[in-house]
Amino acid sequence: MAPSSTGRPKAGAPTAGATRPGLSGLVAGARGATVLLYEDAFAFAAPGARLLERPGAVEDLCLSPDGEQLLVDLGEELLLLRTRDGQELRRWPGPRSLVGFNPAALSLDLSTGLVEDEAGAPIYAGFRPWSAAAAGPRVYGPEGAAWCLQTGQPLWSHAGLEAEALVADAAQIIALREGVLSRLHPDGHDLGGGPLPEVLVDDDALHLRALAGGRLWWTGTRAAWSTNVDGGDLQEVDEATLPAERPAGATIQAGGRTWTWTADGLLLALQA
Repeated sequence: MAPSSTGRPKAGAPTAGATRPGLSGLVAGARGATVLLYEDAFAFAAPGARLLERPGAVEDLCLSPDGEQLLVDLGEELLLLRTRDGQELRRWPGPRSLVGFNPAALSLDLSTGLVEDEAGAPIYAGFRPWSAAAAGPRVYGPEGAAWCLQTGQPLWSHAGLEAEALVADAAQIIALREGVLSRLHPDGHDLGGGPLPEVLVDDDALHLRALAGGRLWWTGTRAAWSTNVDGGDLQEVDEATLPAERPAGATIQAGGRTWTWTADGLLLALQA
């Protein structure tokens, strides 16, 4: 790729090269396709090809089954890229969430509830975005219910699952709503909870990142934090020590499938 007049790559265009410091994540796809994640950029390569770097903070991504295409969520927009040469095949403005490949690239328009292919043709209709979490054979959140991933049927419902953010493990589900944490057992009964510390409530960029090691992990405007599962025992932590975040949004990746749900209560599994 030709450099710009300043001698630097043009903004938004991919550049070829080796890895650089600051690697925050790595995703391996079929046949050796690879994506490297950095704080403000990402690099990708088709099987056997050189890495191509592109600016942008990745929120979610999905490689096609053959490793030839990359669907990436940059927050404000989605991009569909060809991994062998970095060519941009499609760009969607937000608000939109990626769904995956089935076999074409699919995305969910959050304003209309339509799942569309890369040409903009509607594939499924009637979808609603929910905050969701997955643990073991269950997904929590859609329609305020716990769903069985083996049968696609709801197991129980609880209003507390209709929350701003959800995290879950094998022992509990934790919901955040209006600065208050609620804890539920996997069978649906209440385990308690409590209000967040004021320093977290006052942070407009607060993000519940993960439930790991029996603690909650948060990121904010200027710091990262850890609390117990009730919101107490606040500790500031080094962001580099935060556990990996499970991708969340309008879809859940589990059991080799992409799970999403419709407005009339149907849980749909798309084969990955």
